Amino acid sequence: MKKHLIICLAIFPASEALPQAGDGQETLSELTDRRSALLKEERSLAQQIAMFEEQSKAQVEQLALLKERLDFLNATPGTLPQDPDASPASKAGDPSDDAASGQRQNELISGCVDRMVILEAKGGRISTAFLGPQEGKARIFASAPWVAEVGNFSVTALNGSAVPIAQGLSCPVGAELLGLHPETQDLPHFDLAPENGFPAVGARILVVLVDAKSKRLSGVGGTIRGIGPDALELDAELTPEMGGAPVLDMATGKVIGIVAHQIAGVADDWAVGTRHEGSRNFALRLDRIKEWETSDLGRFAKEATYIKGINRRSQLAWTAHTLMDSELEHTRGRPSSSPSTHSTYRQRLREWQEKQAKIEKVKAVATDYADKHPSDLQIKKARSWAAEIKEARYMRPGGELELKRTGIYQLILADLKKKEPDLSAHLSTYHKNQYQAAMKNRLHLIEMASGKTSRIGQ
Repeated sequence: MKKHLIICLAIFPASEALPQAGDGQETLSELTDRRSALLKEERSLAQQIAMFEEQSKAQVEQLALLKERLDFLNATPGTLPQDPDASPASKAGDPSDDAASGQRQNELISGCVDRMVILEAKGGRISTAFLGPQEGKARIFASAPWVAEVGNFSVTALNGSAVPIAQGLSCPVGAELLGLHPETQDLPHFDLAPENGFPAVGARILVVLVDAKSKRLSGVGGTIRGIGPDALELDAELTPEMGGAPVLDMATGKVIGIVAHQIAGVADDWAVGTRHEGSRNFALRLDRIKEWETSDLGRFAKEATYIKGINRRSQLAWTAHTLMDSELEHTRGRPSSSPSTHSTYRQRLREWQEKQAKIEKVKAVATDYADKHPSDLQIKKARSWAAEIKEARYMRPGGELELKRTGIYQLILADLKKKEPDLSAHLSTYHKNQYQAAMKNRLHLIEMASGKTSRIGQ
């Protein structure tokens, strides 16, 4: 018997059997949007992980410091008062309300009048300094960066009388601090808080300042936010101009540090809600300085001038490079768009706008420095080239503008490589660190300029 296989074919209209072209485009657009959303979510998760890692690292560091302090206290019994009520200083330093805190601040400020001095340079620039002990003698503790920057200065008391200083100088190893030697050694001075009586995190502090015009004292209160091996982080509202001001422990009135530097806040999303969001202020711990070396003001001034020359040459090179490079970046237009990539276009446009804003910010710094050195040959040529590229709107590879730009980079490179005496072996510890930083920056600029001139000879 023969068996027949019958196959039934179902015929559908073409409109039902095949997807419409419009549906395919819509699906691609949805996939693109989904991909963008996933990438955004991935970046957000990466930022959160970075934030958590930073917080975990800070907690580990803090625990290590607390353990170190606890071990120290356990090894030296009797350093903490057994009865807090029996300690007047502890009572005064731990006020229960704002009125008591304000009263305590006024008491401390009134006791600082004969212990504070003013360093004043030509042009009216001033810095706060104070008297403290070093090896049993009165020293004027001042900010080393400020002294190196201004060169010559005078020292006066708050009543306007001059405070003569000797040529001798004390430099703590590894710290941005100077100990100026007053000719009169029996001057009143602050006591330094000992390492075994150092306040803990959260303790109240007072930063004492001097008004530039009235020469009157004022104070900025706050607390200790963190304690490191050589520095303190404070939550007081300070500015970079306050460098050199003393930081007092509210409980004892003793000096625990000197205002050193400020770190600007981070604008990234991961920093929101963390201590990195706003500016962070740091003070140098004075109780940890064990080693001092002697020098003199004349030598310190020469060292500072020598390093200024290195940095000035680097700054001119950076300025010329930035004036040209930022104008060249502006010639690159906005990202293009197509109907099927709207989400990608928006992301690229956002990135382009952020980049343009950063370029303008850096260019403003370069322009400001260029305005102060209008006769420098590098800056003259860089500004002339920037004007040409702005008018031309693009740079043709191998064309006249590129050759001119390469020639300017040759000029920059020749200036950076000029021979100069190597005095690093004779510098004080403070200036050795500054010299190393200056030379590292110089080498980076030489590499940059060398890369820009690499087309020559090819």
